[in-house]
Amino acid sequence: MTNIGNLLHCVSKQIKRSERDALISSLLAKTTETENVKPDHCAIRRVETLEKEAFAFFAQALHMYQANEWMISFNGGKDCTVLLDLLQAFFKRNKCISHIRVPVLYIEAENSFEEVEAVVLHCERRYNIDLIRRKGCIKDVLTQVLEEKPEIRAIFMGTRRTDPYCENLNAMQVTDAGWPSVMRINPLLDWSYRDIWYYTFVRQVPYCRLYEEGYTSLGQKHNTMPNPHLRIFDPVTRAVTYKHAAELMDAEFERAGRIKKDYVPNCDKEQESKNQEAVEEK
Repeated sequence: MTNIGNLLHCVSKQIKRSERDALISSLLAKTTETENVKPDHCAIRRVETLEKEAFAFFAQALHMYQANEWMISFNGGKDCTVLLDLLQAFFKRNKCISHIRVPVLYIEAENSFEEVEAVVLHCERRYNIDLIRRKGCIKDVLTQVLEEKPEIRAIFMGTRRTDPYCENLNAMQVTDAGWPSVMRINPLLDWSYRDIWYYTFVRQVPYCRLYEEGYTSLGQKHNTMPNPHLRIFDPVTRAVTYKHAAELMDAEFERAGRIKKDYVPNCDKEQESKNQEAVEEK
């Protein structure tokens, strides 16, 4: 049985919590700073500014939609996990909504990394989230979930402007024609790659171990590899290793480890491929 199979087995069989936690922990990252990204005074001030802006944005969204009309799109990647942590902090600071558990939609990808599944399971417990697990193409899953939960009017996403097809996206934007109508809310739209890592390290947000191994953007196993711009070659031993994802100096190459676009069956492939990449961006 694979690691991911073991993880799911742990949940279904309800083995000792300590054993389950140990297995999940073994697949999580341990690094809390790198050579180029350290939680120094400047990083802390930057994070405080980002938090202030995000909380103001959440408050604006709360004037438009009640908290029980929100849902979060989550995929276990660095951006979505930062968003989850931010929203958790916002809810804790606001007593009038602190009791509400916003549903979190996780669409399981085929051929996914075990390390990503570990992050999802860890976050489910750490943040006490109401996790909705589904399989299938995004459009079909979203249609089904919104039919089951008609009260949902807004979906929070970890999208950034540098993600595929997102350069012209607005912070709040209704889904495209032909999709189930819901407001997409993108609080991290103008965050930089470095901002994500500053927040992750300063606030000690859990993240996938693959980022420690040179992966900078996570898709599926068949289309993702360590970022070649982080490659280290030892001429003596001829060994190849990779720097931490946070040490990528030029964020333009964040997706350099992606091999090819995903194949999406049984969907409107042109539009679905765009949305698939945007949602899967990690």
